[in-house]
Amino acid sequence: MLLPLVVLWTIAGVCLAATSNTKWKCDQEDARKIDEIVSRIHTYGRTDNFPLTVAEAKPFCKDRIAWVARMEDYKNACLKQQPKQIASVIIYSMKTIINSYCKNPHAKKMTDFLTTTGCANDAKSAYQQCNDDYIDLLLAVWDTTSGKTRLAQMCW
Repeated sequence: MLLPLVVLWTIAGVCLAATSNTKWKCDQEDARKIDEIVSRIHTYGRTDNFPLTVAEAKPFCKDRIAWVARMEDYKNACLKQQPKQIASVIIYSMKTIINSYCKNPHAKKMTDFLTTTGCANDAKSAYQQCNDDYIDLLLAVWDTTSGKTRLAQMCW
C-alpha cells in the first residue's frame, strides 16, 4: 500500500505547506513534504499514536483536517491536468473518511474507532516493519530484474 501511494503522490507532485496562504514553490522538496504528510495520515509512517479517548481525538482530527486542507491548497495552486485529477480523488477520499470520524467525536463511529486504537498502537511497530520489509523486497526486485519480468517477480 505504501509504494503505490508514495509513487502516486510523487508523480502528482503535491506538497505540504505551513499554512493555506503559503506561496508555493511546487518543487521536489514540497513533494517530499507532502509524501511525509500522506504517510502520517495513513497507518504507515506514523510517529504518533492513535487517540485513545475523545479528548485525544480532537487534536488528532484537527491535525488531519488541516493536513488535507494544505494538500488541497497545493493541488489547486500547482497541479494541472491528470495529476490534479488524481490528487482530487485521493484528497476527496481522505476528506470523506476523516470527516466521517471527526465531525462528531462523540458519535458511534468514533467510539468504535477508539475501541480499536489501543491494539493498533501496540501493533504499529510490527506493521511498520512489515511495510519496510515489503518495500525492500519490491526495490530489490526492481533493481535486479529486467522490465519484462518485474511484475512476475513482484507477485511470487
